[in-house]
Amino acid sequence: MPVIGLIAVLVITVFAVAWLAADTQDRQAVSAMRHTVGSIVDGNRRELGGWTADYAYWDAFVEHVVVEPDPVWIEGNVGLYARENLAVDVTLVIDGSNEPYVISAAEDLDVEGDLLTLPPALVDLARAARGGAGPLEMRPEPQQTYIRLDDTVFMAAAAVAKWESKPDLPARKGGPVVLMYLRQIDETMLAQFGADYMINGLTLAPAFDPKGAAFDLIGMDGRSVAQLAWINPTPGTEFLRSLRIPMVVILAIAALFLAWIFVRLRAVFRKFVANQEALIQRTEALRIARDEADRANRAKTEFLAQMSHDLRTPLNAILGFSEVIALQTFGSDAAAAVRYRDYARQIHTGGDHLRSLIDSILDVARLDAGRYELRSETVSLDEAIETCLSLLKDTLEAKALKITAPSSGLSVWADPNALEQILLNLVGNAVKYTQAGGAIAIGASRTPSGIAVAISDTGRGMSQADVASAFELFSRGGAGPGTTTEGAGIGLSIVKRLIDLHEGTVRIDSAPNLGTTVTFVLPERPALPEGA
Repeated sequence: MPVIGLIAVLVITVFAVAWLAADTQDRQAVSAMRHTVGSIVDGNRRELGGWTADYAYWDAFVEHVVVEPDPVWIEGNVGLYARENLAVDVTLVIDGSNEPYVISAAEDLDVEGDLLTLPPALVDLARAARGGAGPLEMRPEPQQTYIRLDDTVFMAAAAVAKWESKPDLPARKGGPVVLMYLRQIDETMLAQFGADYMINGLTLAPAFDPKGAAFDLIGMDGRSVAQLAWINPTPGTEFLRSLRIPMVVILAIAALFLAWIFVRLRAVFRKFVANQEALIQRTEALRIARDEADRANRAKTEFLAQMSHDLRTPLNAILGFSEVIALQTFGSDAAAAVRYRDYARQIHTGGDHLRSLIDSILDVARLDAGRYELRSETVSLDEAIETCLSLLKDTLEAKALKITAPSSGLSVWADPNALEQILLNLVGNAVKYTQAGGAIAIGASRTPSGIAVAISDTGRGMSQADVASAFELFSRGGAGPGTTTEGAGIGLSIVKRLIDLHEGTVRIDSAPNLGTTVTFVLPERPALPEGA
């Protein structure tokens, strides 16, 4: 009897644990689904807010909608365009007295009459938008909410109209103008969400489900406008249902006893394996951290060694020449004045070299820290190359180098300043390592992966070992401290980081005494968003 009692307790315990596990899993599924629905709807609302702020912060919008309203322009660029391309159902423009003077709604919505006088919820939204206008020179902060007009529920976004080009807040009827976009939350939208994210029965519900099987749409006043409800998944319960027959079988005393032993042993084994895997992962993480620390320490040592030379050399010249000038070592006659002027020029050259070196180090730091922000646009390669050559004109003429740079008529999608820095570093290196009377060629062509720009020179070339390390920080093609090679070995490292930031590629083809060709590829046009 004690054995039977023990087995009965074990059976009850197993069933209780199974039921608790199923119930916990069901609750977790409800919580996860509620989070998913909230993320989808709120993300859609934030997207609407972003579009609203973008349009409100547009000079053409201010000029044609606020300053001198142009009905044709408004309908074509704000109303109709928003409906067809941004899935906006209602467009409102509110003057300073909270009266809508632009109302553009989808044909199947009969809401224009309700909007002639702005509903309190939209008045609150306009007030919040004006409060979030922010500094004049910055994009306005959009405000979003949910509203109900009769039986129709909308997500709404609003932003204050602002000039992009000047620090002035346009006004109409004594106050800032507000642009509002409304998007209807209807069964079509919810059906699409349900299909995309595998949510069964997603619909608008009249009341909140206290079990958490719904998502509340909160208005500007903090109260519920409507709720989204759905059919909750019950993976735990479904799993238990699928085990009905096996559970009947395991009611047998022997089978239950053996199954319990097996489950216990398997749990112990899995825990042992999990602990072993966790130990291996922790050991590997510690090894990686140690290696990273070693690399960082070596990089610091190399940096200090390199900088001690590259900073000390021009500093010694600056200090030496400035001391000669200060002490009037060669007297104060006309001949001495000529020498002093020459020393002053050398002091200026040394200072300019130090400034360039420090700028390069700061650029590397910004790139490595992810603080280098690209402002890409379509840039003419011919104009960029011409600008680069004009900046290097004096050096090119001093070395009597022959430059070949035929017009390509091509453009790239890049940050103009970053492209100029890439070209200056690459062409500057070609000039630096090409003997007087040599030649440099710059060409561009279209390839399947983008626009390729090749810069070739007839300089001393590089070994394969130098090519492999060329893009590393402080690499100077085999030159080290104490050589006559100018530069700190930072330029190519900056080039590689800038091109990577543009999602481009760069390679070096070179051999000793046969010159060098550096080819980089940049996109010709902006990358399409994922799924486009």
